[in-house]
Amino acid sequence: MKKILIIIGIVVIIAAAFFVFRPSRESADSRPVVKIGVSLPLSGNMSYVGVPTKAAAQMALEKWQAQGTKFQYKLVFEDDGYDIKKIAMIGNKFVNMDKVNAIVGIWNLTNYQIRELAPKANIPFMSCGWGHGTSDGVLVFNNQTPHDEHARAFTEIVQGKLKAKTIAYAGQISNGDLALKEDILNAFRKAGIKIVFEESINYGTTDNRITIQKIKQANPEVIVIPMAPTELQIFTKQLFEAGIKTPLVTVDYFESVTDPTVFDGMYMVMSSSGTPEFRKQLNEYTGRPWANSDCIAPVYDNVDILIYAFENAAAGPGQIPTTEQVVKVIRGIKNWYGAMMENMDVRPDGRIWSPARVSIMKNGKAEVVK
Repeated sequence: MKKILIIIGIVVIIAAAFFVFRPSRESADSRPVVKIGVSLPLSGNMSYVGVPTKAAAQMALEKWQAQGTKFQYKLVFEDDGYDIKKIAMIGNKFVNMDKVNAIVGIWNLTNYQIRELAPKANIPFMSCGWGHGTSDGVLVFNNQTPHDEHARAFTEIVQGKLKAKTIAYAGQISNGDLALKEDILNAFRKAGIKIVFEESINYGTTDNRITIQKIKQANPEVIVIPMAPTELQIFTKQLFEAGIKTPLVTVDYFESVTDPTVFDGMYMVMSSSGTPEFRKQLNEYTGRPWANSDCIAPVYDNVDILIYAFENAAAGPGQIPTTEQVVKVIRGIKNWYGAMMENMDVRPDGRIWSPARVSIMKNGKAEVVK
């Protein structure tokens, strides 16, 4: 009995010590906390990009944690479902509740919502989106292959690869898509390529038969269809059903449909999606081949750049740098070795430039054309 009482006493002492000393251990890290809000489509139709993009952001954070930092960094993830109302609410949550020090997002809806909010709150915002005016070089930075690069590559395909002189253009209605259309069509006109049909359709359109009939009547040598995966699949299925066998050219998404082999032999203009080393690392990290999806590598770089900027900003000992100190470091970045490419520069207008790639579909996979 005495032995049992002694054992119980020892257990009580150990338990008491655990509860006494646990708070001090947890609070031992006195480094200030820097919060980075990350808004991603973690559910819904676009989660196939949002989920691996979250993993890429965590990879960037873990790289810095492994080497030691001046500050503690916390990524505050929110699922925006790529819904404009949710994005607006998340932006306000980041600013007013989470009190984040910077924000990262992807694509046009997030860009257009938060690029208005972040400067008012004096918070740096780094995105990956299409469109004109997606960065200002002051507080808003955009890491995405620019439209003039896409336009150059489209012209190279139509005029150089396909030897075509006439095209039909069917795009989609959003600020980014309309800006892309403007740059592509201007490049075609300068190259002497005739545009025999042009129309932009709404996202979510499921019946394209009237548009397709007009394309058929225009009889172009090439059809340019830069559409998101869901609409691309619907549109091309109806093109094939109408008996149209004209070569198709799109941006990024032939690989994303149910049966990509139907596009074998057709060309894509692809945004930069990361170096081979980054793709390998992300595939190993996630256990699956995610790394060719748009905006994954840019988000890795954006988180990486932000942490680098906070670490290297001129702030007093133990003080979190001001926004002005952080963006000064970002604006000065040259020859950055990133997930997107080597020798990345932050340009004066806040764009982080990367080249477009021309790819051809073979056996349902995009193969980069040298």
